[in-house]
Amino acid sequence: MVRVNVFGLMSGFLMLYLVLLPEPWWVALGGSDGEAFHAYVSPFAFEVVLLGNPVDIPIVYWLTLASRLAFILAAVETIFALIVVYEKTFKTFLSLRALSVSILFPILIAIGLAVAEETIGLSIPVYGEALSTFNLPGQGYAMTVEMPIRTYFTTAYLLALIAGVLSLIARSFHEVLIKTEPSIGRV
Repeated sequence: MVRVNVFGLMSGFLMLYLVLLPEPWWVALGGSDGEAFHAYVSPFAFEVVLLGNPVDIPIVYWLTLASRLAFILAAVETIFALIVVYEKTFKTFLSLRALSVSILFPILIAIGLAVAEETIGLSIPVYGEALSTFNLPGQGYAMTVEMPIRTYFTTAYLLALIAGVLSLIARSFHEVLIKTEPSIGRV
């Protein structure tokens, strides 16, 4: 009887789906409905628009491309490990990248927002709504601007967390499948 690591299969295909999904994992909207600025961030895409002008950071394109390729590789490795489920050595192919990325993502967002607050003085919450004050210095005067900011994690981020937990379960379940099935080499 052939056994399938369903958790790993779901995790692998969910990781592939996340890479192809154009939805951001985290959204920040400044002003009413993002009129002042908006930021759509995921490990695979980064879009920031300030007052209607896109902010282009060339290295971010390459970092998101590398992240996309690494996630595709992790998904393919996970699915491959399920095909050869009877070999113990392939347990290492069951990637926990989805779990580590989904845990590190909000931490990196918080670090990025702390750096932004220190450099430009704009306080943006990691999650929720706030009224942020921003000081604009001028020649001999200073202007203070208050704007509502709303940030939230999207369903794509929740799917990444689910894929990460499924990959962790799949890795544990892989051991159970190996112990219950004979090795292909001994058949």
